[in-house]
Amino acid sequence: KEENRKIVDGLNRRIVEFEKENRRLVDENSKQREELEEYRKRHPATVGVKNGKTYDVRPENAATGTAEGTKKRKQGAQPGHKGHFRKTPKITDRIAIHAKQFQCPECSSPLVRRGFRKRVIEDIPPVTPRIVQYRIERMYCTKCRKFHEPEIDIALPGATLSIRAMLIVAFFK
Repeated sequence: KEENRKIVDGLNRRIVEFEKENRRLVDENSKQREELEEYRKRHPATVGVKNGKTYDVRPENAATGTAEGTKKRKQGAQPGHKGHFRKTPKITDRIAIHAKQFQCPECSSPLVRRGFRKRVIEDIPPVTPRIVQYRIERMYCTKCRKFHEPEIDIALPGATLSIRAMLIVAFFK
């Protein structure tokens, strides 16, 4: 019984300590909330500061990504302005007919042809490296007793890549 009483007394002391800590944290929390409210009153969300000057900020509408009260601009040229766009090339290298669906993806009923829609796609063909084997003629000087070879100016000495290939690698690095 004496051990149980000591345990209970120890637990009661801990409860009192936790209650004091809880009261202190609640008071601190209420002070910080008051400070936050005061800060929000002095700094409204609709006013921003840029380069020391205040300006009006409209809250963003999450659904459209535009400020409230404004309309999203239409694509292309605005009324009364000339449009700017990249012209479609007149020369076509290849025409491909793209018809893969014969059943409706939603209800699985057969589909009926109703004309074509044109879409021009420009693509860059894959680049294949050109591998050149140089047969370098070695010449021997009987007077100096040395071999001499002409210089290859498209690659650095001892390199297996050309200057052009090294420049491309360095550019994209």
